[in-house]
Amino acid sequence: LEKCPTCLRPLFSTDYNPTKIEKRIMRFILKFQKIEKKSPSYREIAVHVNLKGTNSISTYLYRLKRKGFVNFIPAQKRSVQVIKEIQE
Repeated sequence: LEKCPTCLRPLFSTDYNPTKIEKRIMRFILKFQKIEKKSPSYREIAVHVNLKGTNSISTYLYRLKRKGFVNFIPAQKRSVQVIKEIQE
């Protein structure tokens, strides 16, 4: 497992369970897609989960992609797709 040279923490989490906010993001994406028939924008996701910026959403989505829960095409608008639903 590769570690950060500064703080010596693992660069990638070995925990593949989504966090509470990641679960909220995924639930919102699924609900939005069901109603609107398209994926939400990063701004729409940020507003729903009470985050100020879209950069945080990008970080969460990359984490979810690495964990195998979502897929998207970088730099393409509204391309987020949930590929593995969360188990409650």
